[in-house]
Amino acid sequence: MSIGEVKVADDQDFFYLKYLLEEEPGWSLEFNKDNTKVWTKPVSTTNFKMVKVRINRSNIMKLIGCGQRG
Repeated sequence: MSIGEVKVADDQDFFYLKYLLEEEPGWSLEFNKDNTKVWTKPVSTTNFKMVKVRINRSNIMKLIGCGQRG
């Protein structure tokens, strides 16, 4: 895939995304508070960094207001 190219994601794309989410080497933990972690990783072809965010919330439905009747 080239820069600027848009396509429908296939199984291989999802496997690669899963690999990026689960891999550890190269990622720097930048933020860790209240069950939220943010990592960054440099990308060799740009000045931008990849960002990975993990939020662990057991009460996420309550936080976003689902299931409440008013």
